[in-house]
Amino acid sequence: MSIVASVGSLKTYFNKMKKETAGYQILFLTGSCVLGYEILLTRAASAFFQYHFAFLVLSIAMFSLFASGVFYQRLKKPISERRIRQSLWAFFGLLLLSPVLFYAAMPVLLLQAGLLLFGFAVLFWGSLITLHYLRQADETGRAYAFNLFGSALGAALATVSLILASPALGLIVLGALSAVIIFLQFRRLGPLVGMMALLAMSAGLAVYLPRAPDVLWERWNSFSYVKVINALGPVVWGSHNHPQPPSLDLLIDSSADTAILTGLGTQSRNDVAKDIAEDITHVGYTFAPQPLDVAIVGTGGGRDVVGAQYFHPRQILAVEINPSIVEAVRRFSPDTYAGVHLVVGEGRATLEKSADRFSIIQFGLVDTWAAISSGTFALSENYLYTREAFVGYLGKLKPEGILSLTRWGAETDHLLSVSWAALATIGADSPRSHILLFEKDAGSPDSLITVLIKRTPWSATEQQRAQELATASGYQLRSYGRPSSRPALDDSPFFFYNSKGSKVILLSISVLTLASMALFFVSKPKNFVWHLPSLVFFGAIGMAYMLVENVLLQKFILLIRDPTLAISTVFLSFLLFSGLGSLCTKRIRFVYSALLVPLLVLFSVVSGPLIAGALTLNWPAKLLLTASCIAPVAFLMGLFFPNGFERIKSSRDGSEGMAWAVNGLFSVIAPPFALLLAATNGFGIVLVVAAGLYSIAYWVGSRL
Repeated sequence: MSIVASVGSLKTYFNKMKKETAGYQILFLTGSCVLGYEILLTRAASAFFQYHFAFLVLSIAMFSLFASGVFYQRLKKPISERRIRQSLWAFFGLLLLSPVLFYAAMPVLLLQAGLLLFGFAVLFWGSLITLHYLRQADETGRAYAFNLFGSALGAALATVSLILASPALGLIVLGALSAVIIFLQFRRLGPLVGMMALLAMSAGLAVYLPRAPDVLWERWNSFSYVKVINALGPVVWGSHNHPQPPSLDLLIDSSADTAILTGLGTQSRNDVAKDIAEDITHVGYTFAPQPLDVAIVGTGGGRDVVGAQYFHPRQILAVEINPSIVEAVRRFSPDTYAGVHLVVGEGRATLEKSADRFSIIQFGLVDTWAAISSGTFALSENYLYTREAFVGYLGKLKPEGILSLTRWGAETDHLLSVSWAALATIGADSPRSHILLFEKDAGSPDSLITVLIKRTPWSATEQQRAQELATASGYQLRSYGRPSSRPALDDSPFFFYNSKGSKVILLSISVLTLASMALFFVSKPKNFVWHLPSLVFFGAIGMAYMLVENVLLQKFILLIRDPTLAISTVFLSFLLFSGLGSLCTKRIRFVYSALLVPLLVLFSVVSGPLIAGALTLNWPAKLLLTASCIAPVAFLMGLFFPNGFERIKSSRDGSEGMAWAVNGLFSVIAPPFALLLAATNGFGIVLVVAAGLYSIAYWVGSRL
């Protein structure tokens, strides 16, 4: 009898171990699917629609986390095995249909609604499954670590799929992973084979959907979707009465475009170059010192390169950050880059590394507004238009060289404020005397300005020539007062930010907060008792984690300069080291997590000089420095959630759903709040606020 009992106990033990192992595997794969899907949805929404949809996806992702917690808490008893199986099937089904939906031929508004609805549903079910297995796990720290490690895999898979093909490839891979999740739950081969067959059909439909007839070529990468359309692109747009020459329109994501010049024979090239050279974007070449050495940042389809060649430069350094744009130009207009030193890389970093001095450095409306794959408020162009960047550009000019920047008229004050601050930094007594401002179509919504900046003051003779050129060309040489806007800095690189944006951000924070609180009170179970310390703890760490992640992402984009590489390094470092911290929760006393507070304050002070001093390092050293800076911060951040969750599991049974929901609620609010705070006070202050939130979380958490 005792032997039978022992065998039975042993069998029960192994069945329990098998079930727990499957739970950890499901947590790992669910984390992969959820974060991978979030990244792919963000990138696709940014590419197919307007860029604010990319930011909306982030809020939807966090709101799904919040809603899943409320739903979980609303149930009178823990989720049954039957319910979790239904959730898993829903999760797989939605991921199965996603590749087709992403490329479906339907009205734009319907497609937008479909993407956002699918995004919410997938992330909701993923969050619900994660919460269920966290609740069931004997060791919350270990379970949470598996989820974070899986999230790291999902981020890597999404990034690789965007580089190699498109979101469809990533969605197919995630669909396969979700099928494996169901197999781990059911442990039957038949359903797995059937699911993979359905996934193959879905993948085939997504991959082989016919391309629109006017699309000649298309390419995805990790931070843009580029396609060449059989239509005229914007070649000559800053001059008067010039017909558009033959071209193709190169569309970058949903709305930014540039022209690829076609049929560039010797005579046609000269004619097109003359037309471009006469528009407002090229007025600086008239004043540039000889011999003419040119640097062009943001070449796009190549119009600025062709226009510069009209002035017979000795050399042209052309810089384009997007390799897909370069590939498209070489495919459809291979002669565009003839005689040009082309560099595929970030403009500011390329100029810093160059040993040359230039007669003119030209920025012609470099603003693709490409939301990088993180989906955060980061824009890769922001660091091109900061005071520190302008100081660097001026340092790369010959003594009488010119920095030429063309922007839209509405951005005049912002551009002047950065220019003024940079000149003051290099010791100019009267910044106004170093700047000439040309404007086309003054007062029009589509007006263009070109600002010409020199390290030395403009002479009276040069100013007279500028007035004559403006009169002959139909432009206006504008006078201006001291700029009123704050200059964009490396610590607050928001050149495109304005007061209207702050109102939108405040409105979004208010709406999200009110909607979430309404859902809280409407869905609260009757027998639920509010426990303020738990809400404060999980709300504080939810907001603080997102604040730190957003800031460090921006900081290290400045260091690494390659958006794709920076995002991958920051995300993977955060997830891996946070996972390691969670894994060590039971081995490290909670008191040591308080070290995070002074560490964040220290980094807010030293990060600026540290990154500035590391800008000239090679990229492996930069990646190592990035991971080394993130590691201790992320490790300590990973200790908080498992500690708090484990304590409420043991002391306040049934409140895990609300803890999860509050964490999601403040994660929803954090990104717009971080943007507002960074735009007005800088990233350093955001880190100090995060440190304050973690200090509150530590004090409350030690008393849970």
